Amino acid sequence: MNRELNRLIWKDRAKTIAAVIGVLLAVIAFFMLIFSLMFPVSLRDTEKVEGVVIHHSKHQSNMGPGAVILRIRLVDGQEVSVTTKRKRTPKIGDRIQLSQHKNIWGHSFYMISRVLRASSAKTAIE
Repeated sequence: MNRELNRLIWKDRAKTIAAVIGVLLAVIAFFMLIFSLMFPVSLRDTEKVEGVVIHHSKHQSNMGPGAVILRIRLVDGQEVSVTTKRKRTPKIGDRIQLSQHKNIWGHSFYMISRVLRASSAKTAIE
């Protein structure tokens, strides 16, 4: 009788422990899902693209007072916006290289890699 009672007690404890572990795993999975939705971009999966600056404007944001929004026309004709805070802001007509980052839904965002060629006064934007 004593052994049977011990077995039933341990069986009840095992159920409780399994329930607690299940809840902990569910909470961890929930937070992993939330963070994967917030930061779905892999910085390793990048593609280099080139473009020309066609417009820039000052922008007050959480990046600080030196933030600038650049409007860039890519080689394929698509126009994208890039927010940057660099010491030297590219001018209109500058050719720049961008890193294109894609999330799991296919949405892209761009970061400036480098300025390829500074514009001159005679440079025309096509």
